[in-house]
Amino acid sequence: MFSLLDRMEELELEITSKCNARCPGCSRTVDGEVTPDIHVQDFPYEDFVKGVPPHIIKGKDMLFSGVYGDPVMHKDLDKIVDYLIESGARRVHIQTNGGIQTTDWWAKLGSKCKKVNGIQRLKVFWNLDGHRETNHFYRVNVNFDKALNNMRAFMKAGGRGVWQYLVFEHNKHEVELAKQEAESIPITFAVRKSTRNKEPWVSKIKQKVNGKIETKVVEINAPEDKKYKHSQVDKHAKLLDKKVFDNKKTVKENKLAKTIKCRLIHSSRAFLGYDGTVWPCCWFHQILRTPGDSKQAIKDQSILRSLTTKFGLGWNSIRTHSWEEILGGEYYGRLLAESWRDPDNELYINKCVKQCSHYGAFTTIERDVLHQRKK
Repeated sequence: MFSLLDRMEELELEITSKCNARCPGCSRTVDGEVTPDIHVQDFPYEDFVKGVPPHIIKGKDMLFSGVYGDPVMHKDLDKIVDYLIESGARRVHIQTNGGIQTTDWWAKLGSKCKKVNGIQRLKVFWNLDGHRETNHFYRVNVNFDKALNNMRAFMKAGGRGVWQYLVFEHNKHEVELAKQEAESIPITFAVRKSTRNKEPWVSKIKQKVNGKIETKVVEINAPEDKKYKHSQVDKHAKLLDKKVFDNKKTVKENKLAKTIKCRLIHSSRAFLGYDGTVWPCCWFHQILRTPGDSKQAIKDQSILRSLTTKFGLGWNSIRTHSWEEILGGEYYGRLLAESWRDPDNELYINKCVKQCSHYGAFTTIERDVLHQRKK
């Protein structure tokens, strides 16, 4: 029987909680500023190399995420990328808003995007949600022209990437303009389907007017056009309204726990947080850092914190334990899956049902490629 580690195919990496942006939909942003619950820090290169040895990397996809921070903010990202490639990573993917570093830095990174044994190892996903007029409405503090120049330098040096455009009501009119810009670079251009189904986010944009700093408030609404919406968004909104996920009775009646597709257990993917802790997904890490103020979210946080009491301080940290010890331990090996079977289980995490059950949130990203860069 293969262990979770033997079956692991992907590792999602959150190597920093630093970010130049203040996106209103991000868990790190509260009222336009960084929440005090976040410890702003990098996971040091030396600790990364020690905690993520070559046998964990070889043959696997390494995905740099942007849950709390932009990976390009890490001062040693280029060294970490080199280490992953040299250690035999199958693919290295980086998510970024692109408004960080210099064109020279990006050109150097782009030069590393060569195929090895027919596989495109390194690829960058640029998250620019608008063109010059609107990108900063959601990607607050990101200079569009700087990001665009960085993208051009990266691609010109041989880089491979995708411009991902998340459509809102305020930026839908710039989709065609952005597509044309992508064609001129050239870079693949894709529209990400919106999963937004609640009240609008609010962006607070600081700008200088007549020598004074003023704050512009912009509502970020989901797109009205169905072609820009995730296929499950309306269905999920109705379930949220009925509070199906927050009621133990309805969870049992709908047998939601039996339909959970866990990223770790079923999809062979683990998440490494910027503090060196290993989780089944980014949601677990988020529950601990910024759970929200609902009773259920606070309860989920309390349950995860109780694991420290049960298994000891640093029980899932690569600073103190090996991957074999963490993924082969009692919680990931048995207790996590057992907790889904009964909402009355002391370790039951409601977020698992809410995000990853059959009727849960959006476990699959949907996007339409509007321009494919020729190879």
